[in-house]
Amino acid sequence: MNLLDALARRIGTEPDRLREHLTAAPNTLAVLKQTGLLHELTRNPIESFRALGGQRPSLKNLHRIIAAKEPDRIAVADLDRLLTYAEMDEAIDRVASLLRGRFGIAARSRVVIMSENRVEYLVFWFALLRLGAAAVHASFELRPAELEHVLRNSSASLICASSQALTVVGAVIESFDDRHVELLHIDGLATPDADSGTHPF
Repeated sequence: MNLLDALARRIGTEPDRLREHLTAAPNTLAVLKQTGLLHELTRNPIESFRALGGQRPSLKNLHRIIAAKEPDRIAVADLDRLLTYAEMDEAIDRVASLLRGRFGIAARSRVVIMSENRVEYLVFWFALLRLGAAAVHASFELRPAELEHVLRNSSASLICASSQALTVVGAVIESFDDRHVELLHIDGLATPDADSGTHPF
């Protein structure tokens, strides 16, 4: 049994479904290892199962599992702030609701995330996972031609970008003629009082 099959068995999903998600977002395992969630998910699956009232633990509800047991434990931090597991779980739900309600993001949607390493990057990544959508990772340092290539090959109609990527994203969206693409400025959206800054171009 290979690592992928073993992980799929531990988290209670089919290897093909996990493989499909990893293909859509190749650095999924890296994100999970970096945040410590891979360890949490596989550490005690029976305890996780009970914490969810009998629901099967998965990557989609892992923050909720930990928040129920240790709400004040630090989940993620960057240079500017940190979020506990309770705050992270709430932020993921809020962003997922925004993506679904305002942009129609649903299962199998593809959304470009263009951001440096920061709290919002992880909140958006897990929000898309909860919705069953795929995150299309793009460096915030991409040049316009490179971003156009990503858009053409991903079929994404939404780019979630940090301030560092806004100039390039705005220029590409203005001239992109394949389809309508929207931009969501993600800075600050990991906090409850944030204004969701949509930029129509």
